[in-house]
Amino acid sequence: MRAQHDLEADRVAAAFGGYTSCLRLEAPVTAANDGLELLARRVPADGPWTVGGLDETEAVTQSLGPAPDGGPLEIRVECRTSRTASRGKQHSVVIEPDWTVRTPHDLEAERVAAAFGGFTSCLELVDKVIPAVQSTLPLLLRRRLARLTRTKDERVIWSAVSVRGCRCHRGTFTSARDAATHLRSPAHLVKQYAVSPRPLTNVLAAVEGAWGGIDAPTAEARARADRVVREFRGSESLWAAGLHPEHVLEFAALAPGIDEPLPEAFFLGVAYSGVDVTWLTATVASRPETAGAAWLAWVPADKGSAYLSALQDWYSLGLSRRQIEALTIEGVSITAAEALARTTGRALRTGGADLAAWALAGCRPTVEHFQVLDQHGLGSTYSPSRAAVDRLVEVAQRYSPSPSRTELGVLLSLEGTQRGVEVQLERGIRSMAELIATHRRTWHDS
Repeated sequence: MRAQHDLEADRVAAAFGGYTSCLRLEAPVTAANDGLELLARRVPADGPWTVGGLDETEAVTQSLGPAPDGGPLEIRVECRTSRTASRGKQHSVVIEPDWTVRTPHDLEAERVAAAFGGFTSCLELVDKVIPAVQSTLPLLLRRRLARLTRTKDERVIWSAVSVRGCRCHRGTFTSARDAATHLRSPAHLVKQYAVSPRPLTNVLAAVEGAWGGIDAPTAEARARADRVVREFRGSESLWAAGLHPEHVLEFAALAPGIDEPLPEAFFLGVAYSGVDVTWLTATVASRPETAGAAWLAWVPADKGSAYLSALQDWYSLGLSRRQIEALTIEGVSITAAEALARTTGRALRTGGADLAAWALAGCRPTVEHFQVLDQHGLGSTYSPSRAAVDRLVEVAQRYSPSPSRTELGVLLSLEGTQRGVEVQLERGIRSMAELIATHRRTWHDS
């Protein structure tokens, strides 16, 4: 019989539930097993079919094959021909080093069958499950970092790249270890790649068995990494959080001048905060301290160059984290400390510390302010209260024009009490200069 159809393909489709009327001219295909036998007859004599692998852009993924020796990996799989079947026939498939797959099926013919409503689980295996395992393998081997973020409000929480329908879509994690472990779990991968649990678990187990060392780094690698991590068995904890011992050693080199082990927080920060490692290395080198390095590792590059430059300047000056954060939040640069030191004779670090004391209260005094404060012995000894300044800001809103927050803070330092400032506001005083000009002031140090 001659026809414009590929009747052999039509028969395959019919075997899996498809339909074309041209087959009514011939004896009908009555069972799915007949279709499977037909597929077997179409496998060429020179070997099984090869199906293209995953098009993955990441070089690290392309460099990893299913087996560590660079060879193919043969696994046993269960082949089901019905979506409702709980079991199927066992057969072997071979995953080539480039992740292409050899099967005893003519998968292209099975795709035709699937287009007509047929089903075979090997299509999902080749098209979705094995590419999912290929993409996940770098995470399992810690050759690629997980996508984690950390937020800190009242408590530190970790978030993983979320997948709809998975617990990570609405939930968070208390540690990087828990978040990274979830991303590698079959429960997450099933949702991420929309695959069936059983074949995914089967292929994962086979690939993990071939590679080995998935659950923990080798003893030799662990020993090297443990030398640079402060916590006991820190490399194992970092491995669970997604870091390879080689990551740990590379990250430790970003803290020049520090000869003692670094805390786990430093390595997690480098891995997951988005810090600019060039900036981090230069900043740590200016003042090599483990606590400082662990903090700096969590400063993300998206803070902007102005913020990072100011933070680096203040850090190298030797100020505390609390002082530095106050200065950077208020936008005070080191040039303000340089001007203050140059005009008043302060040491540069003292000028920075004095500016920080005011920045903690949300104020930015000028050099002129400090000159007057110095005359009354308040320049480096007075620390304004943020709460007191907040209260004065509320009171000052009743007056027009209202003094700036900084002017209110300076008035408070000179008057000594909130009530004293309120009296001056009632008299029309709005600035330090006006207070001095009136000669009607009650200095708390007189």
